[in-house]
Amino acid sequence: MFPASSIAGRVFDTHGEPAAGVRVMAYRYAYDDNGARVIRTPDTALTKQTGEFEIRGLRRGEYLISVAPLPAAVTPDGTGMAPVTTYYPAIEDPLKAVPFDVQAGQDYTLDDIRMLSDKLAAVRLRIVDSTGEPKPARREVKWALSSGAVGSAGGMLVAFYGPVQALAPGITYLTPVSREDEVLIPNLPPGTYEFTVGWATSAGPVSGHTTVEVRGVDLERDLEVRPNKRLTGRVVLEEEDKEPLPLANIDMTLLSGPVMPANAAYRSLSQSNGAFVIDGVPEGTYPVWFRDLPPDAYVASATEGAHDILTQPLRVSGETELAVFVRRDGGIVEGVVTDSRGKNIPDAVVALVPDGLAREEVNRYRKAVTDSNGAFTIQGITPGSYHLFAWPELEGAAYRNAAFMRRYEGKGEPVHFGRGDQLTVQLKLADN
Repeated sequence: MFPASSIAGRVFDTHGEPAAGVRVMAYRYAYDDNGARVIRTPDTALTKQTGEFEIRGLRRGEYLISVAPLPAAVTPDGTGMAPVTTYYPAIEDPLKAVPFDVQAGQDYTLDDIRMLSDKLAAVRLRIVDSTGEPKPARREVKWALSSGAVGSAGGMLVAFYGPVQALAPGITYLTPVSREDEVLIPNLPPGTYEFTVGWATSAGPVSGHTTVEVRGVDLERDLEVRPNKRLTGRVVLEEEDKEPLPLANIDMTLLSGPVMPANAAYRSLSQSNGAFVIDGVPEGTYPVWFRDLPPDAYVASATEGAHDILTQPLRVSGETELAVFVRRDGGIVEGVVTDSRGKNIPDAVVALVPDGLAREEVNRYRKAVTDSNGAFTIQGITPGSYHLFAWPELEGAAYRNAAFMRRYEGKGEPVHFGRGDQLTVQLKLADN
């Protein structure tokens, strides 16, 4: 158990006066299984009359720190300007905010934060449903700030029925659809937003999605609803001079964005004949992740027609069929993880990270955890060039996240694999 930390500082309003009674939030970053950065429920504090605040009991990690304006202040003045959520140190766009690194048992004092103002805008969405199927009485639009990442949405879901006060990436908001098939979301600060809606019908699930750029001008957009699609395919084992054999229980998952419509489907397991079916896939573009392969296996080829879905995302716009070929001559690497003093490290996280453009290929990454002697084995490695990294602990699949890995450029152990290659390495902790 690591000792808790704290963050303190002062907040000033848009006029440079101490901001009393505003809420300061510290969102702790985490990473999902695909390395997408997500945020957890924030630790919060209200500023004093002097604008001072302190947030205690923080776990170590990276934090997105924001200051939300008072609800009464989120109203444009005569110039159309209004206070907006401000991210530390003084940034309006949360995607450009600098995470604050909190170490265990430390008390930090931040630079002064001055709140920003900008033009707010309303987005009115018209739900256009041409399916002809009956609609449920209650429907909701899900929306979020676009993160440009694929993976889960971080588990935070917020019902929205009034002014938006604290937008943050990784939070999905819900807004009811009116009887007139419209949604009105007022007071949005500049940013890129993702909107989606979906529901079940007797003919199958339907959904719609749109991306809207908000830049201080009220907008109206159509959110067209279409039937979701069916995705089929087959997974087979490919061996030299042998007939392909079907592979059962291979997990195939489509990696979605920050907002997912209700009743959509993104995952399937192959059956005894190698076949899989996903009914209810919304139209869109998806990286495809194959899991639960045999330990020594890797996906050698996965195509939709002439399209390689290992190096490029899958585009779903109609009925889609995939052909997936697996090989069992993957590379193997064994080794021991030590610290800077040469001490073996048990329970360390070891990650095999592809080099160059291959980092965009979700199926190339591999992970292992060291045993009580600091030893590890990674199997089923796709031929290619990689770097090995090790950490004493790591939350989620942070090693799949490009921003996280930038701090480790020039580190790690370079390795290269052909079919069936076996390597042995001595690996140092990445932070040493």
